[in-house]
Amino acid sequence: MSKLSGNFYKFSVYLYILFASSVLFSQEITDFKNLRTQILSEFAARDIDLAFAYTDSLQTLAKTKREEHQVEMVRAVLFHQLGDKNKALSIAMEVESNFEKNRNYTDQIGAIGFIASNFRELGLEDEALYYLNKAQHSIDMLSNHHLKGQYGALMQHENIGIYSSKQKYDKVAQSLEHAYAYIEEIEPGKQKDFFLATTIKLNAINAYHLENYSAAKQLYHKSLEVLGTKEDLLYGEVQLGLAKIALKENQYNRSLDYLTEVDSLTNASQYFQLKKELYKTYMNYYEAIGDTTKYDKTHYLYLQTLHQTDTDLKTIANETLLKLRSKIAVQRIQSISFFTLGMIAIGVLILVIFFMYRRAKKQTHRFNYVMQQLRKGESVDTINQITASKKKQTLQPKEILSVENLISEETETRILSALTAMEKKNSFALDPNVTLTKLASDIETNTKYLTFVIGKHRGKNFNNYINDLRINYILKKLQEDPKFLQYKIRYIAEVAGFSSHSKFTSEFKRVVGITPSVFISKLGK
Repeated sequence: MSKLSGNFYKFSVYLYILFASSVLFSQEITDFKNLRTQILSEFAARDIDLAFAYTDSLQTLAKTKREEHQVEMVRAVLFHQLGDKNKALSIAMEVESNFEKNRNYTDQIGAIGFIASNFRELGLEDEALYYLNKAQHSIDMLSNHHLKGQYGALMQHENIGIYSSKQKYDKVAQSLEHAYAYIEEIEPGKQKDFFLATTIKLNAINAYHLENYSAAKQLYHKSLEVLGTKEDLLYGEVQLGLAKIALKENQYNRSLDYLTEVDSLTNASQYFQLKKELYKTYMNYYEAIGDTTKYDKTHYLYLQTLHQTDTDLKTIANETLLKLRSKIAVQRIQSISFFTLGMIAIGVLILVIFFMYRRAKKQTHRFNYVMQQLRKGESVDTINQITASKKKQTLQPKEILSVENLISEETETRILSALTAMEKKNSFALDPNVTLTKLASDIETNTKYLTFVIGKHRGKNFNNYINDLRINYILKKLQEDPKFLQYKIRYIAEVAGFSSHSKFTSEFKRVVGITPSVFISKLGK
């Protein structure tokens, strides 16, 4: 590689290239190592077919089992580049096992980084963490401090990405400390500067999530100072972070300047993750300035990126994950008595099958009941009177009486009438930024009166009321529009106004009684 930072946005590929191209493992550079480095750093980027052809030649140069496994890892990287992540992961997982058996720590770390990053990008975070934990032992075994620092920092960066998405900010802080410690072991130079600048940027993101915008801004500027160049996509990531902070501070012109600069960088790259974040930030900007036309256009682009993520996820076959999970289970079983755990495993398996059968039967019954209600044109939240009565009990009598003594019958009727009229259009519930205050303002009342009316006449609090409307909207769409059955759940959640895939799934199950994936599968059949 001509520049360490050039391919950082493809961490999974970069990490293995870093290993393959390093000259620190051996003083003598063989023809095998030269060709391997050239395939990964030059041919793969220029001509993928040529890279595969040279990999066949590389196979003939392999003289040891270790080198044969290294050739397979090259193929894994190339399949990843082609977009066949299932093939890439399948090869890499097999090769990593061989490296582990032979205690080839440097090889194993490169393979682990490749696998973990792919799983993280696909949202399979538990699987990614499993591999990252495995990598730690191998990193500790490295005698070369420069490599140990690079590998250690990269693995901590992966941990930070996972814990940040899980909103475990205390663990993010721990991983940041570990990353800074590893960077101290890297030899001074451009590589160390890049790793340090990246870690500072991740620190800034964590401060932003904790709503410490002043600290985040300082850290972003410090990251740029350490990086010392604009010719890097890390520069674009920092600019995007500063754009988000400017939006929070209502500095719209400054935010637009940052966004425009990031836009010019992403147009010349294939950095998918940065483009997705750019579209999302543009949406927030256009919403803030009230430009609905540009908001809608950017929203469409954003949804397209979500579709691409889901498409990538579906390329990972169940066999690949089953293989990994089976491997994890076997390793755990080996630490205890084989016979005892074997008997427990059989018993658990029987119980799992039994409960899966009961759950499937219950889901089918629930689905049929929901569909009966939908065909009658009834709202799903009315099908379970027990649930409905429990919802009403969540409102304390004292709260009802305190407002009931203040609100007039005329005002209550007016609010209920306005609410009913808005429910028919339902557009307010699909707005991801809808709040009790905003809805109260639209109806020309206060939040206390609105909360009272929703509680008394709808039997639920504001959040459940909004989410119930969203879920019923989606149920109607799924029933009436066959195209919705083909959409990804992430996209459906976005259409319904939910902020995340997990929140939509949780609320769907609360209202309907089964998960959206199960419901859609049964409806499709």
